[in-house]
Amino acid sequence: MTSRTIHTLSLLLLATPFLPSTTSSASPCERLPTSLTYTQATAPHDVSAILRSVYEKINRDVTGVVDVEVEWSGTEIHKRVGERIVKCTVTRLWESVVGALDKEGRGGSGGGGTTSNNEENKSIDEQGREVATQCFEVPFTILDVNECTVESTHPMAHRCHPPSICVNTLGSYECMCPSEDDNAISSNAIKSFNFVANTDFWKEMNDEQRSPWELSFGSSAESSCGGLASTFACCEEDGHSAEGSFCRSSFRCPVDPCNESKQQQQQQRNKQQQAGRRGASSAQMCQQRTMSTILLPPLSTKLQLHMSHWSSG
Repeated sequence: MTSRTIHTLSLLLLATPFLPSTTSSASPCERLPTSLTYTQATAPHDVSAILRSVYEKINRDVTGVVDVEVEWSGTEIHKRVGERIVKCTVTRLWESVVGALDKEGRGGSGGGGTTSNNEENKSIDEQGREVATQCFEVPFTILDVNECTVESTHPMAHRCHPPSICVNTLGSYECMCPSEDDNAISSNAIKSFNFVANTDFWKEMNDEQRSPWELSFGSSAESSCGGLASTFACCEEDGHSAEGSFCRSSFRCPVDPCNESKQQQQQQRNKQQQAGRRGASSAQMCQQRTMSTILLPPLSTKLQLHMSHWSSG
């Protein structure tokens, strides 16, 4: 029985940014039927680990493997959610190529094409064995983790500070100040458990009319992304990098005292007490805000009321 091992050259490929395929264009690539699938939390943390996984999968799924060369463009595929295709040039024992093609035609890890097509890539290796080079595609999939719904102890849990709201995106997340309008696009969209924000969502959210209570604090000392409704297009796209995580965790939204819950009021008072500040109570702040919006009657009206009262006395 011929053992299937990874050739020494495969280890050298870990540091190689790109290897052009040596497979003839007449032989199409065969895609392996199953994918290397991970969640964001379990995916390999560097490209070397991904390439090693590809080598191991080729050796598991394809018979008669002598050597594996991986074509890699240099992109950070280990960080990107979705499906990617990793192409490999595989050198196999000729008897394995013929056996796979006779058994299942183009399928069954035959490497694509027919026996006559594969003969174009047939050669004799250093050990005098008949071998052939073939092209294989290995599907590599990373599934998105919803940072907004996982437990707070999860390594990928969001770092949005209340009352800001976590909004899931493909491969990351953003923090957004809540809208006072329950019918707003941003309010309705995030009610879905599996919601994933796209560019259309952010465009519509940015078009919404928002009061100062629905925007982050304007001072850079108080909040990142000052005066904005969210961290989108402000913080680094990757919410799990050191910079992206710090930016989101520093995002602060004001609490409207007229709309906050009793629990939020108590949390605010506790923070003030811990900081050694007394400040105005939420009820006073709400009263001040409400009073500032009341329109006093015109002066002529007040005089008429006063004169009417004086004459009646």
